[in-house]
Amino acid sequence: MNGKWFGAVGARGRCAPGVRIGRRVLRSCAVYCLALAVSIGCWAEVDAEPGTAPQRISWLPDLGGHETFLAVRLTAAEQKQIIDQVEQTSFDIPGDWQLELRVRRVSLGGAEGLVVRGTRLLCGGTGNCQTWVFRLLQGAWFNLFDQEAPIVSGFGFEQGTNLGIQNLLVSSNNSARKEHRILFKFDGKYYRQSDCYDVLFNAPGSEKVVKVPCT
Repeated sequence: MNGKWFGAVGARGRCAPGVRIGRRVLRSCAVYCLALAVSIGCWAEVDAEPGTAPQRISWLPDLGGHETFLAVRLTAAEQKQIIDQVEQTSFDIPGDWQLELRVRRVSLGGAEGLVVRGTRLLCGGTGNCQTWVFRLLQGAWFNLFDQEAPIVSGFGFEQGTNLGIQNLLVSSNNSARKEHRILFKFDGKYYRQSDCYDVLFNAPGSEKVVKVPCT
């Protein structure tokens, strides 16, 4: 069968693990999921290959203009700590990091985290922007990418963890009909590529997920 990635109400007619629902409430459940996604993201289930267990992914909404360093209450020392690491792994250097970056506090499962995302200079023409994940450890923030951070259009965290840190899934737009997705897993210090997928949109509402080698 073709792999499918779908929201909380998907091809299997479920709104939560182990809860089956009838056709009459599918629409109301979908409306609820859409509203929920605005603030906290929506679960998606991944079955990329026959015989593999579905992955539970919480896609997060994009960072907004109000999500600044000041809004998440980071001290001046913390801001410098984060920006210094971002600068080492970014593909360009903006004139003002405070204006360029958006920041959101997240849970990484076993640790407090931050998602940091570019908005202007660190974005491409197809809506992909460079994105970082930071982990708080012993009072200090650590970038979980040791190389150049990925340039992506979407991001979320898998329900499962590796060494106490939730797996990260990112997507990048290649064209109107194709996107690339990468699953990262924590190796004890950094996120490393684990699995990669091409997603083909052959028709409205239709997705075909193909596992491909990671490069």
